[in-house]
Amino acid sequence: MIAHLCGTILARSPGRVTIATAGGVAYEVLLPPSLEGEPASGGQRMGAVGDRAELHTVHVLESPNQGATFLPRLFGFASATDREVYELLTQVRGLGYRKALRCLAEPPVEVAAMIARGDEVGLRRLPEIGAKLAKTLVDELGQTFREKMAIEELDAAVRAEAKPADPQADDAVRALIALGETPGEARRKVSAAVSRLGDGRAAAAELVSTALGM
Repeated sequence: MIAHLCGTILARSPGRVTIATAGGVAYEVLLPPSLEGEPASGGQRMGAVGDRAELHTVHVLESPNQGATFLPRLFGFASATDREVYELLTQVRGLGYRKALRCLAEPPVEVAAMIARGDEVGLRRLPEIGAKLAKTLVDELGQTFREKMAIEELDAAVRAEAKPADPQADDAVRALIALGETPGEARRKVSAAVSRLGDGRAAAAELVSTALGM
């Protein structure tokens, strides 16, 4: 079983990356939406072609169209904790390997924290998660994440990722979340607004207005 990869990014395409290892073997790895893109503020990201990359992987055999042929697939994550969150998600009825991957539009530790807190509203904002599945996730995994994953540590990780560079940006992120944005999307929009406004001294209201116009 392939559990960990370290090497150079050979190719990138939406939802996947090819990593060439020192041994001369290249592996294609499927990625959650939260890990795609270039390195940026607001979360861990995969690099560009030629960069070094390290992924904790889940190795499965898929049967296309429920046939007799099985194809190996690798699903990649930034940390062992992210991988464990994903593996727990796949144990819930209604979330297979592909669907569980697509729902991770927010960092896995943030999704785990939502489940642990019983935040069904936040979960319903994720791809593939409707009201029924959000409730199922909370019912089946809430206690698991509160105990096994140590919710205090998950909250600390979420706060560390969510904290922008200045208080005005912090207020702007909170405002966007109150308007219905997910925490990750709010961070990304505020980060982009800060970059566009340039001077780093924009008021929270100005950041919110700019972010909403993007």
